[in-house]
Amino acid sequence: MKYLFSLSFLFFVSLSFCQDAPISHSDYTATEIAAAIQKGEALVFQEKRIPLGTVTKGEFKEMTFKFLNVLSEPIEYSFFDVCSCSQLTYDADSVIKSGEEGVFHIRFDSGAREDEEPVEVSFELKNIDKRIGLPYFYTVDYTFSFK
Repeated sequence: MKYLFSLSFLFFVSLSFCQDAPISHSDYTATEIAAAIQKGEALVFQEKRIPLGTVTKGEFKEMTFKFLNVLSEPIEYSFFDVCSCSQLTYDADSVIKSGEEGVFHIRFDSGAREDEEPVEVSFELKNIDKRIGLPYFYTVDYTFSFK
């Protein structure tokens, strides 16, 4: 009987160590992470909209979008879609592990823009959203106004 109890105890202890560790990161709150996971999202962004403020026509502005992978699996970029006024820099071969932060950079050429509408940056992951059977797709943006 003691042998059976000991085996059962070891089995349950080993199962508890096999579970995924909770995701945490100092730049994101536990509430943000939990809400994203509950919604079935793959990413939590530091900012989905970056306000650049007032720019002079012809001026260049740079920004970095940061996000946290809250999936239990690594993620990879599939493609990006950006305005011709935006120069995108990212590591195309990047594999972002669960709980790790990913980044991409934008260099905005305000001289290539005529209007003050928000500029969108869209991207898709290679990972499939199991709720809908399609890849995860995200859109972030940045805003500005001319002097």
